[in-house]
Amino acid sequence: MPSIGSKEIVAWLPVVFGLNASSTVAIPELAYPTYAVGALMAHAKYVTYKQASDIPDNADLIWVNSPSNPTGEVLTADQLKEIVARGRELSAPVVSDSQFQFWIHEFAEQTSLEFWQSTRCQSVQILLAIVLALC
Repeated sequence: MPSIGSKEIVAWLPVVFGLNASSTVAIPELAYPTYAVGALMAHAKYVTYKQASDIPDNADLIWVNSPSNPTGEVLTADQLKEIVARGRELSAPVVSDSQFQFWIHEFAEQTSLEFWQSTRCQSVQILLAIVLALC
């Protein structure tokens, strides 16, 4: 998909995945606003989650952002594993916006990109900005 930046890809991804008015996108409770914009562009609903157990059964796409934009929070490997497990349970793609993959706190276990690589998920990196983990 041609793009002048990662924001466009983030916004258009729900449309590209074929989501519609009957679809639900799960986004972190505090997140990059473009995740919600993308859901709205696809006419989908979006819900927020704080932890994997909050992701509803009807989620069709799950965003994860670590380190977080705007908070800088870095999820632990266990938290990321729980989100991936929830995505597998629902057959929902887990999409990681790795915009800040190299901006990492000293106490962080690993970046989200390192996590996706370590879990041996089938992943595709798009414009070095987004990693799709289809597990």
